[in-house]
Amino acid sequence: QRGLYKSTDAGVTWTQSLFISDSTGAIDIIMDPSNPDNMMAAMWERVRRPTSSHLYGPSSGIYITINGGNSWQEISPASGLPDPVAQDVGRIGLALSPVNPDIVYALYTDGYNIISLFKSTDFGNSWIDVDPYRELQDGDNGFSWYFGQVRVHPTNPDILYVLDVAFMRSSNGGNNWTENYQMHVDHHALAFNPTNPDNLILGYDGGINISNDAGVNWGPHIQIPATQFYEIGLDANNSLAYY
Repeated sequence: QRGLYKSTDAGVTWTQSLFISDSTGAIDIIMDPSNPDNMMAAMWERVRRPTSSHLYGPSSGIYITINGGNSWQEISPASGLPDPVAQDVGRIGLALSPVNPDIVYALYTDGYNIISLFKSTDFGNSWIDVDPYRELQDGDNGFSWYFGQVRVHPTNPDILYVLDVAFMRSSNGGNNWTENYQMHVDHHALAFNPTNPDNLILGYDGGINISNDAGVNWGPHIQIPATQFYEIGLDANNSLAYY
């Protein structure tokens, strides 16, 4: 079944928390670390069949809860977000600033290309377009439905990262971007060292790489006998342990 599920007993049992339709699933979720009852979920209408498919639809959108997922409310396009009825809306990526959880970024795609990046400073009540010149489209190559990843630097909410065909970085809240194709293409995963947030590990189709200056420069490709890294996790009890 499509939708978002909730467990209150460490995963032993689950109940459906958010359901839109049988063609719409949850693709991203963020939680306010200072108040875990406040969450946002990105819902994506996507259907793929042997003879037909679509990667966008009117049921795509962002939903918000302030009671731990007991009830959800769709964030209206009147707040400044794209209207999925008026235009194609596909995958949506979400990220918030750990040092200021009221700051939230939403990366919208239309099923193929990046539409833009939107920023809220009041946890979703209102949004502004922070990529007015559509610089992010320079790094998506027409299949952003596969990526849709946005990340925020742990201590500086103006330093942003978008993972797509290119690796894209902004140091001014999304107003300008640099596109990096030098490491490889198709970027999927990004993790921050909790004791040094400028120390980053990036995963992509060619392996992994490390930056020690918040993603401005990257060291030599790490030689691991595997490729296509899709997720990177870290051990909260050991800042040097990554998986």
